Amino acid sequence: MNILLAGGAGFFGSHFCDLLLEKGHSVYCIDNLITGKKENIKHLFNNKNFKFKKIDITKKFSIKGKFDYVVNFASIASPVFYYKYKIETLLVGSHGTYNLLELARKNKPAVIFIDEIDSVLSARTDGENEATRRLKTEFLIQMQGVGKDDKGILVLGATNIPWGLDPAVRRRFQKKIYISLPELDARKTMFELNLKGTPNKIGRAHVWTPVTLESRM
Repeated sequence: MNILLAGGAGFFGSHFCDLLLEKGHSVYCIDNLITGKKENIKHLFNNKNFKFKKIDITKKFSIKGKFDYVVNFASIASPVFYYKYKIETLLVGSHGTYNLLELARKNKPAVIFIDEIDSVLSARTDGENEATRRLKTEFLIQMQGVGKDDKGILVLGATNIPWGLDPAVRRRFQKKIYISLPELDARKTMFELNLKGTPNKIGRAHVWTPVTLESRM
């Protein structure tokens, strides 16, 4: 399959690129490199099934080709960067999502995956900023498909706090899938990925000793 991956130069996005390529898919990675790094994907540049282009999805853009999946990992997911890139954080969740939805419509049938959807579509409140409220309203309109033909488009959203989503958003998702916390082997892999390239004196015997809540009580 041919997959467009926005935010592919970030931590999660780059590892997802690795996974997709290992499974034999073709990946078109786009990233504006505000928080993502080319170093995360430079080992893929010689892969014939991998393409990278520096693109800011908050602005109108065009890409030649037909995509089976549109995956959105473009998210400034760090409190440190939130304060540094306040406007960019808002735009990537609103304009960026809108532009990817438009791209998916042109490439349908397509699957749209939105990571950390709670950062954009949390429950609305009375004292909410007007710009934030408009952002959520526009997203709901797009998901509802008002004035658009959305047949052949599947929207997937991922969140750790589904109860924090706006009720109108939850209603628009027809199915809810619960994915449990990672097992020990998966946690080992995540730990290895985070330590990759970092000098340390931690031995495998220390790393792989499972720590449970009961052992700390």
